[in-house]
Amino acid sequence: MIAKVAYVNYLLDVNQLSGVVNKLLAQAKALRFANIPIKVILFTCSNFHHDDIEVIMIPSGLGPWGRQRFVVRTLLRAYGEGDILILRKLTYSPMLYWLLRQKTFKLIMEYHTLDRNLYKLSRRRLVYLSASLAGKLMEPLIAAKVTVTHEIKIQEQKSHGTQLPIEVIPNGVMLSDGLQGQMPVFDGKHLTMVFVASQYHAYHGLERVLLGMLGYHGEVKLTLVMVGLAMEDLPGATQSLLLQVGEKVCLKQEAQLSAKALALVYAGCHLGLGTLGLYKLSMREACSLKVREYLRYGLPFVYAGNDVEFSGDEMFCLQVDDEDVPLAMIEVIAFVNQLSDKRDKLLAACQAKMVEISLENKMAQYYQLAQRVAHGGAVLPDTHVDPGVSQEELR
Repeated sequence: MIAKVAYVNYLLDVNQLSGVVNKLLAQAKALRFANIPIKVILFTCSNFHHDDIEVIMIPSGLGPWGRQRFVVRTLLRAYGEGDILILRKLTYSPMLYWLLRQKTFKLIMEYHTLDRNLYKLSRRRLVYLSASLAGKLMEPLIAAKVTVTHEIKIQEQKSHGTQLPIEVIPNGVMLSDGLQGQMPVFDGKHLTMVFVASQYHAYHGLERVLLGMLGYHGEVKLTLVMVGLAMEDLPGATQSLLLQVGEKVCLKQEAQLSAKALALVYAGCHLGLGTLGLYKLSMREACSLKVREYLRYGLPFVYAGNDVEFSGDEMFCLQVDDEDVPLAMIEVIAFVNQLSDKRDKLLAACQAKMVEISLENKMAQYYQLAQRVAHGGAVLPDTHVDPGVSQEELR
């Protein structure tokens, strides 16, 4: 029998990663709703409270390694032999290895992106080298891994071998909340799109949208609503594009909108914009939080590359090529136009997908994995086939 299972998250500033915070709140709610005995823990420097989450404040004045040391030592005091900790991956460092080598609990590490690709893109060479070294050191301390995509799983296996069990559990949506909205009727004259991000990242592909709007000269008026980013959050070149687009852009500068305010924004939009620049990370597959949020509000969306849970053929999404070219607004307009008289079918399709990817079921998968790890059981083999990677490459 498992003594304790905890799902541990570290967010320095909850206001800077509102999408991740919303996911965490939804996970905690799903655990309570489904009566799954996993405690959700959040380490943060922010003043934050939620009834479903144990919030542990990190003392002020600590540097990066000091904060990491505080987190690990707190966990070492609270959890021991027989306990299972699922840890949303901290930045790997030799310090993290040195601290965790004393643990007696079993550790499941959760991965959300190809970190080293991100470090390369942001030119954080020292962090890249430190994380690469620490990744090799950390492997013996980990009992199992969770990844949100098959691509991340395959990369972990190529980097560290296939000895550790890895389970793919993508992001989900709260089924018990039900659908929260519906796409408004498109009149063929005015199309409104929404782009949501709590931080600027080049791989979001905002520039593809702006260039697409600049290159469009048709009769439909295009409006872009940006939520979560202020002008000063953007690189100079992107700011210039925004100024060129001019009155076509409605810039929401709030760092974080309430759920009610965000619902009002969605209610006035015809289309959500997902991740459009995966190629900048040398990735092919994503599991975007924002497109799952759009789905919950009955809002169709556009995305580039592959998503672990969408085929691209669903009526609520438009899959475009993942390459450095402007987003084709004519294609976007045609997509929204053909949905306008099928809004009830669109809503039904969104509802069916929510059932398929419900967060309640995904949190049950976390607990089932914890049980197998506690009893030394293996994760079931992954039947996903990646046409770009052979089994020989993984050996």
